[in-house]
Formats: sequence, C-alpha cells, structure tokens
Amino acid sequence: VLIGHIAQDGFSGSWLDVNNMDTVFDGAITVINDTINIPFDAPFSYNGVDNIVITVLENQAGYNGSSDRFIGTQAVGNFTSRYVSQDSEAYNPYTFTGTGFQVPYFPNITFHGIVQSCPNLSGFSLDSISDLSAGVSWTSNGGSEFEVDFGLNSLALGGGAISTITTDSIFIDTLTPLTAYRIYAREICGPGDTSSWAGPLSFTTLCPSSNSPDFSEDFTSFPPSCWEVKKGLISDSTTFENGYPAWTSDGFANNGYSGSARINLYSNIRDWFISPTIDLGSGSTLYQLSFDAALTPYSGGGTAEFGSDDSVFVLISTDNGLTWSDNNKLKEWYAGVSLSSSGDYYAIDLSAYTGLVKFAFYAFSPTVNNDIKFYIDNFLIDEKPACSQPLDLSVSSITDVSAVLSWLDTDSAYAVEYGLAGFVQDITGQNIIDINNDSLLINGLTPNTGYDFYVRTYCSVGDTSSWTGPYGFMTLCESLSVPTSLETFDAIAPICWTEARGILSDSTLLTVENSN
Repeated sequence: VLIGHIAQDGFSGSWLDVNNMDTVFDGAITVINDTINIPFDAPFSYNGVDNIVITVLENQAGYNGSSDRFIGTQAVGNFTSRYVSQDSEAYNPYTFTGTGFQVPYFPNITFHGIVQSCPNLSGFSLDSISDLSAGVSWTSNGGSEFEVDFGLNSLALGGGAISTITTDSIFIDTLTPLTAYRIYAREICGPGDTSSWAGPLSFTTLCPSSNSPDFSEDFTSFPPSCWEVKKGLISDSTTFENGYPAWTSDGFANNGYSGSARINLYSNIRDWFISPTIDLGSGSTLYQLSFDAALTPYSGGGTAEFGSDDSVFVLISTDNGLTWSDNNKLKEWYAGVSLSSSGDYYAIDLSAYTGLVKFAFYAFSPTVNNDIKFYIDNFLIDEKPACSQPLDLSVSSITDVSAVLSWLDTDSAYAVEYGLAGFVQDITGQNIIDINNDSLLINGLTPNTGYDFYVRTYCSVGDTSSWTGPYGFMTLCESLSVPTSLETFDAIAPICWTEARGILSDSTLLTVENSN
C-alpha cells in the first residue's frame, strides 16, 4: 500500500507516478466480515491540505476470480478510481505506463490516527428555515473563531459572502422566498491555521408567509409556486386524504394545452386547488377576488351542463388554511346553474374578511353522468373598485331575430355594447346602448348568427367600471313561410336542417347523432 498527496480531484490522462509516494504497508492481509484492517509499517505525514491518493498492489499468485472487489461509494462528477489487472503476473506500479480503467467510485476507506492541528467542525446542520431566514449551527472542535461562506446555491466555494464570526451558529434573515442557497463553515484555530471547509449545506427557503394584494396568478406553470392540490370530502371540518388530485394544466375553455387550471368532473372527484396565503389587512382597504371560469364538454367546443350530482365551490379559509368548511362558500355551481363554454368573469367582494386567508376551488362529482371540464384562469386579489363591474352575464328568450341580455344588478345605470361574435369592442362605439335596467331586449338580429355583448356600470359622472364580457350567444334559425324558401341540398346537412334518429310513434323521441 502506497500513499501520497495529490492536488487534483479526479483521475485523467496517464497512470500516476508512484515513485514519490510513501510505502506504508507490505505484507499479507486478512478479510474479516468484508473489512480489512491494515496497520501501517511506517507513519504517513498528511499535510492537511491536499487530497490523498492510495495505490494498492495485490500480487498473490494464481487466479482468484473477478468477484473480489473493493466495497465502494459512487463519486460525484469525477473519476476517483482507476485499476488494471492481468492473470499472468502482477504489474509493477513503478514502471507501468498505461492508463488502466477509470471509474467514478472510491473504496470505502477509514483513516485512523490522523491528527489535525485545527480539527474540522462537526454537527454542521440546518436548525431553522422560513421564507426569509435560516439558522445554521455546528460544534466546535477546538477553534474560537469561524469563517462562513454563504451565497446562492449556484455559487462555488469562495464565491459567496465570506465573514468571520465568534459564535458556533449563524442566523440569516435577509433571504428571498423559494430560493436555493448554500453555506460552508470552517474553524479558525490561529493565524494561517484553519480546518477544512464543512459543507456545502444546501437548502431552499419556504413559500412566502403571506402575499399582499395585488396578487395574481395566470397559471402559466402548474401547479404554480406555493399552490397545493389535495383530495378530500368537504365537510364542516374537512380532512384531507391520500390520493392523486385531478386538477391539472390545460388550455382555457379547451383552447390549447396550457395556461389555465382545469379539472375533469367525471367520477370519484373530491379535489381541491388551494392558493398561497393572502394578507387582506386590517379592513382599512377593501379587496375583491376575481377570476375567469368556463365549462366545456370533455372534448371539443359547444355548451356543457353540470351533472345531477356535480358541484364546484369557491371557498375561503379564515385561519390561513388550517381548517376548511362548507360554511365558507363564496361561490358555487351545480346542476341547473349555467356557466359559459367560452368563459365568464366573476368578482367576489371580500370586504367582510381580514387577516391571513387562503382560497380554494373544490370540485365534487361522485359518479359518472356528465363528462365535463371546469376551468379557472386569471386569479386576482386586488382592491375593490369604487365602481364595480356587472357580473353574471346571461342571455334568455332567444329567437331568430331577438334576445334578452341580462346581468347582475350592481348599480342603476349601464352601457351595453353588442355586435357579431368576435367584434373589436369599444372602438367605434357602434351598438352602444345606455340603460337603467339590468336587462335589455335587442331586436333586428340575423337568424342563425353568433353575437357577443359587453356591459359596464355608470356609477357617477366620469366614473365607470371596466367592461364585463364578451358573453356569446347564437340566434335561432329563421321561421320560414311556405313557399318563400327553396333548398336545393347542394350541401350535406344544410343550415338549420337537423339529422336525428328515433322510432316514429305517437310521442317520438329523437337523438341527434350520425344517421344515414
């Protein structure tokens, strides 16, 4: 066994020259329980700075198989061992000039009897961590001063903020949430006499303890930082359970594949999507929650309806997510409640709430009936506007040439703008109607045509809300009077004609599907 000093961290190039290494053992060995104890014939004087390189020459006569190996540990990044073997005779390490085989493993070796003038510190550990701080401590083995190198996890040793302290711990309270850091420490025993560096000790700070409005999330990534997805049946005192929550990323309203949060209401759904902590303050400032929501079939476009046992809640936890209750619903959808397949805007007054809170979207569907998707996007907590937007836009009494546009009454005066589906809103001012009601009958529409409409509130002179919309609808097919219409059937399934299937009877039931 030969031992020497080496400055490099791994092997590369040709075989090392062992002529300057110390021979510390030459004799027979005994293996006991996979362990070999080798007492040195001569002491090795370690300089306490360089790495150590060990050369072992095994020259027992005969072939004893390839299953006898050093028990080792995988190295990180470098080839830390190399070997060469042959059956005919042992290699001479003093004259060997080959390269051998390099492997990223090092044998498990313990050195006994090494005495450093400045021993390494021990117990180097992370004691506490939050969103803005971390505490690290260690045990001194002889020094009275310590040197600390602290910085981002991407920095190498020596690249951080280096400081000298006289305590065996350090508390850092100038950190950034959700950020990776690393720290090294070593003892200072005297001028020019230090231990080896302990570390790196790497850690990532926690989510922010609170977020102040304006707080927004556009769901570009999923799940967003510090949002949680969980599973559990809602109750007066909800308990979460193990499972795989069904909330995921998708394109809003089935457009694309990302950019919103979505859940498929199908079967065995009791799934939660929970926000980070929001600080609503003391009540001196009033806030609101707003977001976009949509409901579509599982695939494609078209309208969708909630199944008979489906429901989706928007909830608030007033104790920062410690407990959740179905008594704290801010909004709910269920069978019979409509939700646009293109998306609706919602704003919820939070004036009654203060302090640290969390919000959740809870979806429930115990059995399969309607296979549908529910989406949310553009989540925002901001100051409640003095002039609130109209909400819950809807359309009723649709005919081929007219429709009734409605919204939730938030004031007494409104402006309504409508036009063909996809029209550029609030540019030309065409088809803008001022009204003092929460609904409007519009006539003169074109049959079988798509339209959009927007609404905003007039609160006072010069004070208007933002526009809410668009809300889209389709007029019905024209009612024709014979013989004013001719259909030549140049196209399969002409406009306003319907294909269906069903048995003719006194009370025929038709289903629209592929019929021949």
